[in-house]
Amino acid sequence: MIRNALLALAALSALALAGCEIHLNPGGDSPPYDGCSPWGCDDVPLPGTPGGDCSSNYDCQAGCYCNEYSFCEETGFCEVGEQCADGFACDERSTCVPEGSDPGFCESDEDCPMGTYCFEEFNLCVSSQSCEGDDECGNGMMCDSSRNTCVPAPCTSNEECGEGCYCDFATGSCVEAGLCETDEQCADGLVCEVERNSCVPADSEPPFDPGSCEGEVLCDGLPPECGDDAFPGIADGCYTGACIPAADCEREPEPSCESLADEDICLERADCTATYVGVNCTCESGVNCNCSAEDSACVCERFDFSGCASL
Repeated sequence: MIRNALLALAALSALALAGCEIHLNPGGDSPPYDGCSPWGCDDVPLPGTPGGDCSSNYDCQAGCYCNEYSFCEETGFCEVGEQCADGFACDERSTCVPEGSDPGFCESDEDCPMGTYCFEEFNLCVSSQSCEGDDECGNGMMCDSSRNTCVPAPCTSNEECGEGCYCDFATGSCVEAGLCETDEQCADGLVCEVERNSCVPADSEPPFDPGSCEGEVLCDGLPPECGDDAFPGIADGCYTGACIPAADCEREPEPSCESLADEDICLERADCTATYVGVNCTCESGVNCNCSAEDSACVCERFDFSGCASL
């Protein structure tokens, strides 16, 4: 009886660990983890037995419910309430539970027991996998170290989601859309991303990232002209070409290059260049004259810093 449920629950775990929306599918009549309280089902205790570890049905594996002694008791899977015994109803875990049971609503992962996370679209706790690090979770998932549970990781590209899923950039979550080999196998508005055999929205490009206001610049490209009330965006060590309003940044805008009177500060700025003027210079005419460092027709005793200018 226990073995009959293994394949169905393995498929459910695979979907969860792929980072897709979960669709609970019943199969078999018992969970695969007998004796793993509170995540499996226990033998029904005798009256007077000390309490177990569960406090709600969501502390138990699908196919079990938390009984009056706080033990996970096996009842079996279901698709509709008629498949359950009298006094029991079919819950969203495809599990027969006593009528009137707490539905296990949640608003965040913290509302769910270890081994589950909050599926916020329906505000329900769904089963996941225990973990100690991200590498133990599937594609599109990460380890919530505070609860040692694999939970969906925010996505920024389709590649961060499992096959058959795409990234909803508005919510940062992976959405299941189906496997494919051609566009015709996808629903309206979706096309087949052949590299991943996954249906994705036809306009499935991530929104432009303007970057951040801070960061080390490693590329040779020049920053955009943003004025005194905005910062050039920086991402991956390069200017993005975007100007981020100062109101959206945590720091004050840098002073203009022209306002800098210190040579060292000017030279530290990638968007500024220092200017120099010659001292005791002789021009082609043979008389003293004012020369800049770029004037090859001048011979000067030295060149002194004279100001800072924008590139």
